[in-house]
Amino acid sequence: MQKEDRVELRETRRLPNGKGYAVREVIEGTMGTITSMRSPNVAHVSFDGINGVRRVDVGYLIVVTDEVAEQRRAAAQAAKEAKEAALRPGPDDIQSIDDPRIGWIWRMIAAAPIVQNYCGVYDTICDELGIPGRERDFEVKFRLDGLNMTTTVKTMSADAAMAALLAKLPEAEAVRATSNN
Repeated sequence: MQKEDRVELRETRRLPNGKGYAVREVIEGTMGTITSMRSPNVAHVSFDGINGVRRVDVGYLIVVTDEVAEQRRAAAQAAKEAKEAALRPGPDDIQSIDDPRIGWIWRMIAAAPIVQNYCGVYDTICDELGIPGRERDFEVKFRLDGLNMTTTVKTMSADAAMAALLAKLPEAEAVRATSNN
């Protein structure tokens, strides 16, 4: 191994910086470039995406060709983009306002009425529009084995409260959910 070689870390390691402190975990497969050889057994490596140089025993490094390095970099980038795309809903992808990928929108909108003390008005508007409101307690009335029962479910809408109950008790017949707040 020598200066300027492209290398890959063989296994996840806690690596100190070039001065021997400021330890950081670097995961297996991370690519980097040798910036200097401290000794025949120790290299200073600048890992991709990590600030600073890390001191590494050369036994934990694999020298890779530029072609292999480029293939791995492209594969890592493609995997990152695929993950981001999977988490980002498309315009035709959202089938319900209760889709968990857009739940952050409802939580952000619900923060304003809480601060301004307009919770009751906001809850009424949400219920009328059929959109998720603040997370609050809903009293759900249901029938199970011929008995009328009531339970409390903490959720963002009456529909979600009934769905949560039916998910736990599929044989129940949900009748109505009303907000306790």
